[in-house]
Amino acid sequence: MYFFTDHDSRDWHVAKDKDGYGQNSLGLVFSFGKPKDSDKDGVPDKLDKCPGTPAGVSVTLDGCPTDKDKDGIADYLDKCPDVAGIAAFNGCPDSDGDGVQDSEDKCPNTPKGVKVDKSGCPLDADADGIPDYLDKCPNTPKGVSVDKDGCPVDSDGDGVADYLDKCPNTPKGATVDRDGCPTDRDKDGIPDYLDKCPDVFGIAANKAAPK
Repeated sequence: MYFFTDHDSRDWHVAKDKDGYGQNSLGLVFSFGKPKDSDKDGVPDKLDKCPGTPAGVSVTLDGCPTDKDKDGIADYLDKCPDVAGIAAFNGCPDSDGDGVQDSEDKCPNTPKGVKVDKSGCPLDADADGIPDYLDKCPNTPKGVSVDKDGCPVDSDGDGVADYLDKCPNTPKGATVDRDGCPTDRDKDGIPDYLDKCPDVFGIAANKAAPK
């Protein structure tokens, strides 16, 4: 410390002079005992925001367990400490929220709300390769060929799927029965779409017209 005085009483200078002088001091501080640290994490109880941390757990300056990925799950409990996750999977992520954690999910980008199997892939009840949420015909019999919408193929477009169609090559526009065959109202063996007299029994030689 350095002091100034407003009078001259410390040396032989003239009275108008103001003296200045320095002073040194030496002190010792004693601490009796160590601050209480109940959980032995190196942070005194009075500063510890998480006083019950298990022994050996890495903590932050305020005494709380570290959480590197900031997912709210302490590293010592987090099975995926470097990637933000959820408590349901002990800190591991489930990016598409389908209930299957990413490390076990074979279809990690499933749209939200879609039902999945245990591997995380969309359900496909009829196993036709088209997931149910996109399948317009989700109950197609096993082994039946389907189109891009998951419906049975109907090659001739008569409204009867090929696997049920007894006449799969019916000309376009021809009226068919439930078996997919052209109708023959007069039962003369000539399908209506070729029969000039579809309501009167005829013969093929006259294009189904009566003699």
